[in-house]
Amino acid sequence: MADVTKTGEARHVTIQPNLATWLAKYGTELFPKNAKRDVAAIRKHFGLDDLKFHDCLRHSFISAHAQAFGSFVQTAIESGNSEKIIRSRYYDTLTTKTDTEKFWSIFPSA
Repeated sequence: MADVTKTGEARHVTIQPNLATWLAKYGTELFPKNAKRDVAAIRKHFGLDDLKFHDCLRHSFISAHAQAFGSFVQTAIESGNSEKIIRSRYYDTLTTKTDTEKFWSIFPSA
């Protein structure tokens, strides 16, 4: 899906077990009808409509990926960033190993 990346280049992401479970349960339609409206309503409800939160899910993924897998190279490839950006903006953050373990253990309910 290179058409939705900032660079126009496709990203090759390793599907982790929790994502595989979400996709198996809910399908692969990433932008269902009304998704933008629904996401905007959720952001507003939780006070996340400020521009600083615009990419919070992507940023959480990057922080959790770098912490969990310890590879700036792989995190950069999968997120479309440089190793330097990963190290300076995402790795040395407040994200702890415990936070990371919780992030990768988010599965849909049965």
